[in-house]
Parts: sequence; structure tokens; C-alpha cells
Amino acid sequence: MPEHNQTKLIISNVAKRTSFAYRSAIARSRANPLDELQRRVMRRLRPTYSSDRYAQLILEVSSLSPFDRQFWLLSMQEQLDAAKHDRAK
Repeated sequence: MPEHNQTKLIISNVAKRTSFAYRSAIARSRANPLDELQRRVMRRLRPTYSSDRYAQLILEVSSLSPFDRQFWLLSMQEQLDAAKHDRAK
């Protein structure tokens, strides 16, 4: 039985790594890690904001210095991950 699970895992990983979307995301992340982090965080935040508030949030985040933007994005990602983990329980 463990061999069957391992085979499924290998097939799943191969399928993921050959996916165009996955490879594109990896390339984007390598080229511009901060922009990719911002894209991921903002995509997760979008459903919780109105259009006006979301536009305002993007302007404010974009106006931060690169260091402050990275710090804010990483802390927001941690909060979103914690909230997701809490909902999964």
C-alpha cells in the first residue's frame, strides 16, 4: 500500500511540475520575487475588499519602500496562512 501512495505522489508531482501555469509562476517568482509575493497576497485579499478599498490598498502598498512592502506582504501572508489553517481545523 505505501508503494501505491508513493507512486501516486510521484505522478502528482510530475503533473504539477510540467504544468504551464506552475512553470510560469516559478519563472515569475525567480525573476521578481517581491512582485510575485504581492500578486499572491493580493489575490487572496481581493475577495475581502470592495473595489474602492482594494484599489486604495494597492496604491498604498505600492507606495511603500521595497523593504516595508516586503515586510507588510510577508506578515499579511502569515496572517492569511494562519486564518486558513484555523478554518481547516
